[in-house]
Amino acid sequence: MSGSIKTGLHHWWPKGLSTFWVGDDDCVTRITPEGKEFRSPPAQFGGITNGHAVKLDGPWSFSFEAKFDAVDSRLPYLVNDLLKYEARRSSAAQPLAERLQAHRIPNQFMEEMGKTLASLIVRSPSHRNKVAKTTEYYQGRMGFSEPKADKNLINMNLSNKMEFISRNFNGGKYVIAFSDEAEFIFGDGFYTNMSNEHALGHRKTVLPATPIMTVIYTRPTQYFTEPRLMTIRLEKEEVLRFNELIQVYSKDQLFYRSQRPNLNDAFKRAEFLEFRYHNVPWLDKFLESVHRCRL
Repeated sequence: MSGSIKTGLHHWWPKGLSTFWVGDDDCVTRITPEGKEFRSPPAQFGGITNGHAVKLDGPWSFSFEAKFDAVDSRLPYLVNDLLKYEARRSSAAQPLAERLQAHRIPNQFMEEMGKTLASLIVRSPSHRNKVAKTTEYYQGRMGFSEPKADKNLINMNLSNKMEFISRNFNGGKYVIAFSDEAEFIFGDGFYTNMSNEHALGHRKTVLPATPIMTVIYTRPTQYFTEPRLMTIRLEKEEVLRFNELIQVYSKDQLFYRSQRPNLNDAFKRAEFLEFRYHNVPWLDKFLESVHRCRL
């Protein structure tokens, strides 16, 4: 029934993930493009009212929030499992291939990581923005004088996307990048070229999971199957490069734990930006070394 869908705050930054970003006072800091800061408990951030619900007249209203429940309930355990992996001490002066440490990983764990990244891609505000822009484009093609994708239209398009995008994570490799010298940041967008149902070519995603750990997924058109998971420790300048990706792909919100980032011009524009064809030379060079790594 139409009255059975209750109004709720649906999190695109799940509480099981955002809790890893709290400081000594159990709060997270959010920064706007204007440089304003807001500090609150993590549950207060990363939510959209009825972000995963479609409210229609009659009996056709529905919520797809439950699709994320299994992923979200496992998120704290998954992150803690990843944090337990060892990464050798190294220097940025060493060849990247020598800094990577290979690990064996069960198929089930690979699948769980893929579903987790897919769920975060689907829910992210940057992806919602893409869906809205695409919907408005086709409305214009159909003759709408003032195309406008409302929340119901956006949510209807999102409701089945997790299943499709999860398939994009079949196979491939993961790199768990740790940092001892600087903290990663999070935002309302992150680097990925896998938000389409049928991603082609080299698939890439970079997701900061905690202030000290970023998860990187890569699946080129050709690659050695093993190792499927590698770890590395990054130096400060390398972490700042990954943080630049977050600032480019985010629009309204950056989050940090204790090290405030310097806002760059891309984030100050308050737009969801992308590199053309998601081409980032230093990242591609990094991933080339990952692809060459063998057990």
